[in-house]
Amino acid sequence: MHVSSPRHVLGDMPTCNRNWRLAGAFLALVSAGFGQQIPAESPGFDVVSVKPSLGDAGSGRGRKGPAPFTIEPTRLTARHLTLKGLIARAYAVDESLVKGGPGWLDSDRYDLDATVEKAASREQMLAMLQGVLAHRFLLKLHRETKLVPQYVLVVGKSGPKFGPNFHTAEASAKDGFRNYTMAHVAYFLFDNRDWWDPEAGPVLDETGLSGSYDPILNMRSRKDWLANFEQDTGLKVESRRISSELVVVDSARKPTGN
Repeated sequence: MHVSSPRHVLGDMPTCNRNWRLAGAFLALVSAGFGQQIPAESPGFDVVSVKPSLGDAGSGRGRKGPAPFTIEPTRLTARHLTLKGLIARAYAVDESLVKGGPGWLDSDRYDLDATVEKAASREQMLAMLQGVLAHRFLLKLHRETKLVPQYVLVVGKSGPKFGPNFHTAEASAKDGFRNYTMAHVAYFLFDNRDWWDPEAGPVLDETGLSGSYDPILNMRSRKDWLANFEQDTGLKVESRRISSELVVVDSARKPTGN
């Protein structure tokens, strides 16, 4: 595999599944009925701090500096995130699927630190974060299912092109992307969207190809990156209107004090 420019490789994909399709199932589990206020008796964090973020921590998409969002057994930390970013993480959706709300929803940035004495699961941490947003930001929201434009990875008319640039996984391969599913490839395309559409949301795998592959992506220039991808592999990225669950913000206020 010869990658000359994009800053990430598939090996950087976190061990927690970044497959965006599974996020929908997860959302249904942790936030069913989230249009309603979380009951006051719900377990919460022992200590919570929410403060306006100082300085410029960047977009959080690079590999330098602190991670914008981390969850440990007894601690949840967010750095330089907008309320839209916090909502997206709390309800396990991409930010592109968070709609509505005040104008500052995706401009004002915050640092959030929350701890519990007893270790909690990731699902429990996210449920407690939902409570923090409802309490500190007076957040009220609901969900809607609509057809929205989303990028999908599909097989082109002449693909897939099995050959030197794209083939089933081989144990003997010594470089490049080895033993990757189409979900991994879709995530790679999303993670390197600066090359083709910086505003793109998640790329969904609609290829129908199972198994693992060793794709070789020859990246020549930003202008023809996706064209080369289709030429080399017989796969392509296109926009389709897909039924998706949106998180719609009805109202929110800026937090005051801790």
